[in-house]
Amino acid sequence: MTPYTDATVKRLAREGIRRIAVVAPGFPADCIETVDELARENAEYFLSAGGEHLEFVRGLNDSEGGIRVIESLVWRELQGWV
Repeated sequence: MTPYTDATVKRLAREGIRRIAVVAPGFPADCIETVDELARENAEYFLSAGGEHLEFVRGLNDSEGGIRVIESLVWRELQGWV
């Protein structure tokens, strides 16, 4: 899907945006590849293009509250299976 994240963070930095947050709503659980690409690689692209700070918002699996959200959704969806 386009525009690609790396191109977008570079463009935003060149346009004068200095601080951004990256959220990956399609990933309810972070895997090491997701974190590395979205957080580390894109932070490098953003900073090298003139940005000052890129914050990666972790997935739902990064907190007890997030796990409770996932659990409640699973239990809700399983109700029709019995």
